[in-house]
Amino acid sequence: MKTKTLKIIVVISATLLFLAVIIGVLLFNGIIWFVCPEHKGFNVKGIDVSRYQGEINWQEISLQDIKFSFIKATEGTSYVDPKFNENAVSSISNGIHAGAYHFFSAESPGETQAENFIEAILPYSFDLPPVLDFEISKSVSDKENVIREALVFLQEIENQFKVKPLIYTTYESYNNFLTIDFDEYPLWFRDLLKEPKINGNRDWVFWQYCNRGRLKGFDRKQKYVDLNVFNGTEEEFETYIKENYNE
Repeated sequence: MKTKTLKIIVVISATLLFLAVIIGVLLFNGIIWFVCPEHKGFNVKGIDVSRYQGEINWQEISLQDIKFSFIKATEGTSYVDPKFNENAVSSISNGIHAGAYHFFSAESPGETQAENFIEAILPYSFDLPPVLDFEISKSVSDKENVIREALVFLQEIENQFKVKPLIYTTYESYNNFLTIDFDEYPLWFRDLLKEPKINGNRDWVFWQYCNRGRLKGFDRKQKYVDLNVFNGTEEEFETYIKENYNE
């Protein structure tokens, strides 16, 4: 009897392990995701890209119900993404609403980072607000300085474009840096497991829900892309565009 019970336990354990491996492989390869925003009514979908996606066929992307794109423009005080111009022009010309983002450095002044970003994106007619990509580890030594320089960056961008910049961030970065002085700035939030629940009952405008999306139109150098949704209907998205577009 004990031997039979042991065999059953072994079979069940092996089956569960096999299923766990299969699910892990499917998740890793972007075949399945933890969440499906469409089931929650979030149907306005978009992507965010940088040089890591390689060559992008934006016409192909536009045929897959992708309504918007956020494109990496700059990082720190001098870096410009080498694919920025190509991605910006192609996204806009294929009818995909586009915006640009700057990856914030904790080691550079906010003012010079803003200058780098403004110079890069000024020639383009983006209809989504500019974005501060704020992914700073809680281990940085001078938290107050990071907060101060991020606020300088945001104010410089707002002064230039007359629109509130978005902040893209994670739970770690938000909870350690952004809970007090950044309430006036709308959020684009990352949560790969569930709809974002942000401290202070803050709402989100965009939600990055998947980092291993698979779409047609990307070359084989990088087959995955981040997937996002807008917090609203298509009609509300069009209104949002009109309210935030500053030609």
